[in-house]
Amino acid sequence: MRKLLILYFLLPLMAWGQSSLPPCREQETDLSARRDNCFGTLIYPSGNRYVGEWQEGQANGQGVSYTASGIEWESGIWKNNRLAIARPVDIPELRRSSTNTSFVEHFSSRLLERPTEARWRDRLERVVQLEIGTWLSLRQGEFTEIPAPAYPAGLSLKQESWETNKEFEDRVDKARTERRQTIDRLQAEYKKRVDERNRRVAEFNKQQQERHAQLPQKRRELIQLGISILNPAVSLADPAFDQQSGALTVAAQVDGLGKQTFAFKDTPQAFRKSALTEPKTMKAKPEFLVSDAGEITLQGITVEAG
Repeated sequence: MRKLLILYFLLPLMAWGQSSLPPCREQETDLSARRDNCFGTLIYPSGNRYVGEWQEGQANGQGVSYTASGIEWESGIWKNNRLAIARPVDIPELRRSSTNTSFVEHFSSRLLERPTEARWRDRLERVVQLEIGTWLSLRQGEFTEIPAPAYPAGLSLKQESWETNKEFEDRVDKARTERRQTIDRLQAEYKKRVDERNRRVAEFNKQQQERHAQLPQKRRELIQLGISILNPAVSLADPAFDQQSGALTVAAQVDGLGKQTFAFKDTPQAFRKSALTEPKTMKAKPEFLVSDAGEITLQGITVEAG
């Protein structure tokens, strides 16, 4: 991710601002309409949408893609229905507040209905980082310092001319008792609020520590879930058979993970014949291994032939 972000900063600076194109006249759900030199929205049957500039019937210029649930997926400069430069766009029409969504919904976007296999690792990394950031960002709540209570002022009583000494003493005793009771009540309320705040702070810190301790496992679970959602394709090539050992070898490659060679021993003759004579009919299902650090490796493949 760090390399990707650095790449964005190295891209040429461009001017961002209000779109100068007129609104598109075509209906937002009309997929067959040709949009030229205008600013508008296209909503796909899946509910995903593109909002931005159109040139020569394609998304060209400033634009933003949204998922069906209204989550902003990608924004920046588009070229021929593809995002060419990713960057925040300062166009009022494109501003959309984020809404809560599940991890799975982040993968529901099909940018202009184009295939996403070629960039599955980029998408996976971005969505996992987003989910982890949300997962670690616990709602902190109100942890401000509790102000000390304002106690009633000290007594300043004067004996009136119509009061007896006994009456004055009784009034002083009553005032002292009421002041003491008020102070005790304020102190009790203050202690209760401070104890509650400290309890919430301790609970928050405990949850933070627990989640940071669970981070490797959480990242691994999210990556594995994301892989199952994106279902990256594996391509097979160079099948070979060692007649001496009886092992069939096949080279497998998944975009972004490089090429690996797998050996299959004790395979049926019909399987070997189909793999060697009709290699294009082979299909494979990859099995991935995810480390605690989030590194993805191709652990194995299940191959079908014929």
